[in-house]
Amino acid sequence: MGCGRHLGYIGKRGPRGGRQGPALGPGRRLGGGEPQAVIRVVINGEEQSLERPLTVAEYVASLPVNRRWVAVARNGEVVPRHRWHEVLIEEGDVVEVVRMVGGGAPRDGTMGVESRGPDQPTGGDRV
Repeated sequence: MGCGRHLGYIGKRGPRGGRQGPALGPGRRLGGGEPQAVIRVVINGEEQSLERPLTVAEYVASLPVNRRWVAVARNGEVVPRHRWHEVLIEEGDVVEVVRMVGGGAPRDGTMGVESRGPDQPTGGDRV
């Protein structure tokens, strides 16, 4: 589930306020404190260190974004929302987290398709 080139995380302060930067960046871990990398994963194209395996639900909850507008793929497979509490992000996993974005057609009438390559689908923005 790709959504074009990396577009970064969602701002410095999300809807929950207070959080700055990506929820779990390189060397950062859920829960704060000194980083102690136990597992390495790739999230939205960037290598990340996690203290332990996390469920998809735990990881999404750590992001400054409304989870209703988020889709997640783990190792190329979309994770249905009803399975977020049971699917683990583990050592070596490749995860894509995408926030749905609305929009209209470009003014030139092309629908934006001709200007995008095959690896740059429309309809989402990496979280």
